[in-house]
Amino acid sequence: MNTLLFIALLLVLVLPTLLMQRRQRQAMAKIQRVQDELVIGDHIITNAGLHAVVRGIEENTVDLEVSPGQTVVWEKSAVLRNVSEEQRITEAASQEQAE
Repeated sequence: MNTLLFIALLLVLVLPTLLMQRRQRQAMAKIQRVQDELVIGDHIITNAGLHAVVRGIEENTVDLEVSPGQTVVWEKSAVLRNVSEEQRITEAASQEQAE
């Protein structure tokens, strides 16, 4: 009886932790994929909330145009979302539904 109680308690404590770690790994993989697939001209959002257009890409940095003629250099790891890619996916899905 004590063994079953111990196993049940262990599952209750360990299972949520494992599931949370899995979700976190998936989220990190998605962000890494967004950063790896950046192309010049993409509209992005950084982890600081900056909206900008990609104007140059290096191994670890991106040149971001924050306003016409104003370009700043950011670490590529700061890029969280690619708004251009999200729009392309949404448009493709709506075209498939229309057909």
